[in-house]
Amino acid sequence: MKCENQHVMTLLLVSLLLVGASTVAQARQTRQPRTVPGVQTEQGLASVYSTAFNGRRTASGIRLDQQQPMVAHKRLPFGTRVKLTNLQNRRSVTAVVTDRGPRHHGRIVDMTHHVARALHGGHTGLLRVSLEVVERPHRVKRT
Repeated sequence: MKCENQHVMTLLLVSLLLVGASTVAQARQTRQPRTVPGVQTEQGLASVYSTAFNGRRTASGIRLDQQQPMVAHKRLPFGTRVKLTNLQNRRSVTAVVTDRGPRHHGRIVDMTHHVARALHGGHTGLLRVSLEVVERPHRVKRT
C-alpha cells in the first residue's frame, strides 16, 4: 500500500511539473513579438520614451526630439522608415529608426511622444502595434 501511494505521488508530482513547464513556455511565446517570414512586419508592444531622454544623443548620434517621429529598434538599420499601426484603433504613423532599443523583453519599439500622439496612445504606457518596414536606408558605395 505504501509503495502504491509513493507511485501515485510521484506521478502527480511529475504531471504538475510538466504542466507548469508548458505553461511557462506558452507564456514566453505569447510575450515575444511575432514576425512573418519573408515580410518585413512585426507585432508587439511599443513603449514611449521617457521625457528624461529628450535632447540626449541616440545610438545613431542624432539628438532625441520628442516632437519628431523617431523610434528605437533592436536590429533595423538607422534611417529605416517604418509604419506603426495601433492595433486597437488602426491609426498609423511613419517614423524613422534613430536609436537602439527597447531594452525590455517583449517590446519591439520605443517611440517618441509625437508617434504616441499620432497613434492616439497618449504620452505614457504601452501600445500593441504592428510595425512594417516602409523604406530601408540607401547604402552609399565607398570608392
